[in-house]
Amino acid sequence: MAIKIMNNLFEDILESFEEMYPDKSKMVVQFDPHMPGDETGYILVAEEENEFVDSFVFVNAKLSVESAVAALAEQLTDLVVEVDNEFVWKKTYNELMNSAEAKMQKRYDESNFKDFNFEVDE
Repeated sequence: MAIKIMNNLFEDILESFEEMYPDKSKMVVQFDPHMPGDETGYILVAEEENEFVDSFVFVNAKLSVESAVAALAEQLTDLVVEVDNEFVWKKTYNELMNSAEAKMQKRYDESNFKDFNFEVDE
């Protein structure tokens, strides 16, 4: 596909997650338009191991983009942090977000758009 989204933190988060946790990366991410407004997301883990998918990650489709990005990262962090330890959870979340933001910045820095003038003549 020729069309690209430059600042696609969803893609960057998933790519970072896959690099950091390849053994947890057999998943399907679904933006759920029927999720109640007060929920941001949830995870379903397959009861039996199979070759296709280990988990389903659901994110509320009604969230703003910024909130949906955070919700995706939160659900992925919940998937890998197996202890009830706020410090470990925050550290893992921050590592994931920092990696994703670095990927986004690198993509922008390597693009042809960083010096492009987006001003519109009236």
